[in-house]
Amino acid sequence: MLGWGTISSEIEIETEIEIKVEGKDKVKGRVRMRQRAARVSAGVIVAVIAHLHAIQGEELVPEAVRRALPEAETFEQRSIVLTGEQASEFQQKTGALPPRSPYVLYIGMRGVRAAGFAVVDNVKGKDQLITYVVTTGTDLRIRAVDIIAYREAYGGEVRNASWREQFLGKSPGDPLRPGREIRIISGATISSRAVTLGVKRVLALLETLKEALPQ
Repeated sequence: MLGWGTISSEIEIETEIEIKVEGKDKVKGRVRMRQRAARVSAGVIVAVIAHLHAIQGEELVPEAVRRALPEAETFEQRSIVLTGEQASEFQQKTGALPPRSPYVLYIGMRGVRAAGFAVVDNVKGKDQLITYVVTTGTDLRIRAVDIIAYREAYGGEVRNASWREQFLGKSPGDPLRPGREIRIISGATISSRAVTLGVKRVLALLETLKEALPQ
């Protein structure tokens, strides 16, 4: 058990940062700090590790989220797994079971108050996953929908700004039906439908989590 006493000798602290670049292999880098001192507080070690992981979280925030929340000074990253009660509420809202894997949630902070939220999610295209991010204000109205990774050979028109702009200002209470409120793209029927339903799912998730989100 780590206490708050002192430690003698050389101390080496290392954390690994992993960033996945679209179309490329994962790029890994290591941040290493070595402290030589006769007596080093264990509390300092804990603080440094926490600081390094905070830096890592900041580095992994998608640029699209930073653009959509320019007022945010810092970002917190959380992995969200719904409780049984939340999962039931989510299913009632969407008619779908929540995924087993955690959602990645970014919380933009301005001082001690939240500036907005962003969720990274995947939907299935024709054959491959489409990775996208939905960014909202604290009122849960959509600020931006961005495609982070599109892996199909066809149907990439969902990346076009003119199509994604249809979602701006939408909130959990708004209907988002493919082919009605959100137009389906000819030649990208599957991907445009999948992303539309995915955005609706993210809004339902945020509404489910609303009471637990910082304001």
